[in-house]
Amino acid sequence: MMLKVELYKDSPEEWDTFVLGHKDSTFFHQIGWKNVVEKTYGHKPFYLVVKENGSIKGILPLFLMKHILFGKFLVSVPFGDYAGICADDEETSNILLKEAIKISDSNGAKFLELRNIESMNNGSLMTKTTRATLILKLEEDPQKLWKSLKPKVRNQVRKAEKSGIKAEIGDKSLVRDFYNVYAHNMRDLGTPVHSLSFFENILNIFPENSNVIIVRLDGKAIGAAVATYFRDTMEIPWSSSLRDFFALCPNNLLYWTALEYACSKGYKLFNFGRSPWESGTFQFKKQWGAEPVQLHYQYYVNNGDEMPDYTPSTSSRFDMAIWLWRKLPVSITKLIGPRIIAGIPY
Repeated sequence: MMLKVELYKDSPEEWDTFVLGHKDSTFFHQIGWKNVVEKTYGHKPFYLVVKENGSIKGILPLFLMKHILFGKFLVSVPFGDYAGICADDEETSNILLKEAIKISDSNGAKFLELRNIESMNNGSLMTKTTRATLILKLEEDPQKLWKSLKPKVRNQVRKAEKSGIKAEIGDKSLVRDFYNVYAHNMRDLGTPVHSLSFFENILNIFPENSNVIIVRLDGKAIGAAVATYFRDTMEIPWSSSLRDFFALCPNNLLYWTALEYACSKGYKLFNFGRSPWESGTFQFKKQWGAEPVQLHYQYYVNNGDEMPDYTPSTSSRFDMAIWLWRKLPVSITKLIGPRIIAGIPY
């Protein structure tokens, strides 16, 4: 029987059953991510599926995006570290890729971006390997993990605790505390900020698989993260701390709180999220004993163009914009940042 790819129109439960049961799937493959992106920014989804005898053999979630600088493009998936093709075999993967290229061409997209963990060996794709995600194997006993950490890391956690910083883990009721810290940090980095509704939608759509971690000094939130949970893994895709308090090591207590929680809940792995190789954030994550896993961002580019570079930290053409952004009041960046980042899949 010839395999055929089509737009997915069946039940969300069927899609997620495949996702949860497939070894190569990620949190961002879940149908809930479609709801987050659509509800927050309104991008058009193309959720592709291949079935055989009524059973799913492969999926590819895609979104068509537009940007004044980069034009139209297809991404799997925007605002997530990875997704890409999730399929049972190479034949199914190739069918999904062929259809994605067809959609890219028919919509006038400048490029198709697949955020893969494993590289697809396909001659029509170019590959960028500038980022890695860092993963730590957890212990059942948090104290055993604590003893395995480097003395410097343990001392930094203790310094935060001795400075009076307190940690808490909660639900969407803490999202505004998180957002205030996050928005300040993004402003200081010179990076446009997501909307508050983006994080509210994540926490509302994944109520059992996401939460918020806050560290406070004298009641003031000075560090915060939104965590996600998928199968045996806890992950922190979004984390920030206020620069004025860096000397007190709030980030260290934030991550130790997350790691301790993950162990106590029986998770096997902790994913620190993506970072550019050898960057400051990469080194911070690696010091916990996490091992880097190469990410393969792969591109089909129309008309022989080069691979896109829309990441401020890796492209010098954004230097002036970054400098200007850092000068803006945080209240202004909260207003205009979401309008900018809505069209950038970073």
